[in-house]
Amino acid sequence: MPEQAPSFPNFCRPGNLFAVFLIAELIVLVLTLSPDRIEGFDWRRLALLSLFAQLLALWVAGLLCILGPRLAELHRALGVSLAYAIILAVVFCGTWAAVWLDSSVALGVLPPGTPPHSVVLGNVLVGGLVGAAALRYFFVQLAWRRQVERAADARLQALQARIRPHFLFNALNTIASVIRRDPAAAERAVEDLSDLFRASLAKGEGTWSFGEEVAICKRYAAIERLRLGDRLAIDWDVDAIPSATTLPALVVQPLLENAIQHGIQALREGGTVTVRGTFDDKTRTAVLVIINPVAAQAPPNRSGTGLALENIRQRLMLRYASRATLDARRESGQFVAMLRWPTQAPPGSAGNESSHR
Repeated sequence: MPEQAPSFPNFCRPGNLFAVFLIAELIVLVLTLSPDRIEGFDWRRLALLSLFAQLLALWVAGLLCILGPRLAELHRALGVSLAYAIILAVVFCGTWAAVWLDSSVALGVLPPGTPPHSVVLGNVLVGGLVGAAALRYFFVQLAWRRQVERAADARLQALQARIRPHFLFNALNTIASVIRRDPAAAERAVEDLSDLFRASLAKGEGTWSFGEEVAICKRYAAIERLRLGDRLAIDWDVDAIPSATTLPALVVQPLLENAIQHGIQALREGGTVTVRGTFDDKTRTAVLVIINPVAAQAPPNRSGTGLALENIRQRLMLRYASRATLDARRESGQFVAMLRWPTQAPPGSAGNESSHR
């Protein structure tokens, strides 16, 4: 099942933490640089007020970070009210503590004779106004992020829906080409094809493991080998990539399909498709390279591959933004497709799905 979208801002996120600290510092600067205080500007007072505001911000962010998951389980209005109450309570208690410390240690931050209750009341009022505006900002930002994610998921599903019919059409053509000369082989191919689509359609969230992707590719290659025979050979060397790492479903298979349909098939003598994988433990990045020979007279941009490559690039962008790339080029009589994507798979989880074949 897809992961449920959060209903409460995550104050543990670095971006939200930075926003809380920035808002606190902006309040200090506005109050310190107000027209009635600019003439008596004191750097020491600014530093002490900044320290006080940042400590309050730290307490607010810390409590909302810890209690956020519990607040998210409550009714929206109740959760927001409790978060607002936490802000007011932190400002109230922090201000009382600061006033007591200022009078006890004689820091000189407050003018002599200033009533403590007026300072506390003023800070609570400011904290209440700013806290309400800040909570509104974080919830609007959360709603915007959820809307963007839903739009991205819808677009991702639409892109994947364009792949499956194309895959099915080519596979059925392959089976039709061998059904008369080898009915048993065609029957096995139909069984393989049904297994492929059963596994593919089961992934409603659009992602699966690299091991499952490799298994899909090998079954597809078995179907194509029925049609091309000895003209097609595939050299698998992908053990370096952990099979448990995830990636969008049916990303590698279209690259292999392009290599066979627009590379090997066009060669009279056939050829070998090389599939090589590497994994960088330091950056947790997987790299898969698919290399196939191309005909000498083939145009630089092979017909039929542009849409598939652009489709994959869009799906990678929606899933990983700029952290994943797909580079494709023709060089020295070969076509090279290099797929790079980030992963958090645990080291040493390479499985048998990616073994040599």
